[in-house]
Amino acid sequence: QKAGICAAGPKPTASATRLPKARGGAHDERFHDEALSKLRPIDPRVRHEVNAKKFVDAHTMQMRDAAEFEQARAQGIKDNVQSLRTQRLETMAEKRAASHQAKLDGVATWHAVQSKKATSIEADLKFEKTMIARQRDKQARIRAKHREETGYGQEGDQHGLNWFERNLQRIGIDTSEFSGDAEAPPIEAANLKELHEKMREKLPTDAQLQIEASQRMKKIKDTKKATDMARKERERRQLRVQVEQQATHALMVEQKSDEEQLAWLLRVTAEYRSEAMRFDHDRRMKEATWQQREQRQIAKAAKLAQEQEEAYQRTAAKARE
Repeated sequence: QKAGICAAGPKPTASATRLPKARGGAHDERFHDEALSKLRPIDPRVRHEVNAKKFVDAHTMQMRDAAEFEQARAQGIKDNVQSLRTQRLETMAEKRAASHQAKLDGVATWHAVQSKKATSIEADLKFEKTMIARQRDKQARIRAKHREETGYGQEGDQHGLNWFERNLQRIGIDTSEFSGDAEAPPIEAANLKELHEKMREKLPTDAQLQIEASQRMKKIKDTKKATDMARKERERRQLRVQVEQQATHALMVEQKSDEEQLAWLLRVTAEYRSEAMRFDHDRRMKEATWQQREQRQIAKAAKLAQEQEEAYQRTAAKARE
């Protein structure tokens, strides 16, 4: 027994110093806490875990590098897409501004051309009005001169040939060039006295003149009465036509107002419908985009998890070998 004790060596005393435990990094501490703390020091699994730690660390580093690489690549793609989008938005904004400016320039040019055209038309119209006024003044002067020469001037209503002919026409005597008996034979007389006697013979007597005058006056009164009745009927018909025209005009104005309001309502409804369709289309596009992104993220996460599981299985299989 003494020999066995001697062979085993001296027993450590309480006063003997222990070697300090080498502390590793956070990863080694986590490995010891998670993998070795649950195992006994004499467990064969400890040796396996310690030997497999290098492979696990290498696999973890590879997976971390791969994840960082994928993240960097995704961030680069995202930055490229954002840069391309920003560039395209700037290009579209520049093109839109150029198009708007070109449109404004075109509108300004059109307004200038229309203003010049309107000025030219106005000058031509003014010249035409001046020439027409001159021609009318000339015709009025010529007409006034002729009326003065023939006795139909402004004072012709009180005296002169016009007043005389108007009074004759008022009492029913025709003063035109076709009046009188064109087929009456001429009076043949040797001297003025004989002509005067023959003319007195052709004159009607006082009784005949009175009878003809009474008949003529009756005819004049009948004509005046018929003329007055015709004038009143004409005025009444004109008033009725005017009232009908006013009613028709009011109806047309009301119908036109209804048509304009209906057209405005149809236009506003079409605008609202197009705006609603555009909003619904944008909302559907956003939802589809988010669903596609979510599906891609889910698929990517599933693929990454599957690759990690396969790598872990391969590492475990190598470790078992």
